[in-house]
Amino acid sequence: MRVLFVCAGNTCRSPMAAGLLRRDLDLLDLTDAVEIGSAGIACRSPGEGADARAARATLARGVDISGHRQRAFAPEDFHRFDLILAMDRETLVQLLELAPDGTSSKIRLLMEFARRSGRDEVPDPWAGASAEYELALELISAGVQGLVLELAAHCDQYSSSYSA
Repeated sequence: MRVLFVCAGNTCRSPMAAGLLRRDLDLLDLTDAVEIGSAGIACRSPGEGADARAARATLARGVDISGHRQRAFAPEDFHRFDLILAMDRETLVQLLELAPDGTSSKIRLLMEFARRSGRDEVPDPWAGASAEYELALELISAGVQGLVLELAAHCDQYSSSYSA
């Protein structure tokens, strides 16, 4: 299974989501079963690291994203990844507009997995203070927790059908 998180610049939300998912899958010993990536639909600084505020906020939760390097979303990502998760509706719309035939079903909002949050998108904290990063992390964490449950079920189905 291959999962790609997509936000605007690939500086804050998508690297935070990728880091949280890696941590949670590692706790379940499923890290090798899921390839995780992140990208920006409007990435302006490919190769640069994550926003320092995002890195500090995730590190406070025990997740180190200091090795992250920004990258732009590429058309081949539609074929490379099984699930493409947008952080907000604007990114979702952009992805759907770019999607080749037969790939739009892979594109969803991360917050679809956070059923009890009452939110449908993760606001971009980039221009904000630490409180905005904390809110983004809370929402991302809720989405990632729901996603982990689905991925774990998917991995169990795959391993039981594989061994049968």
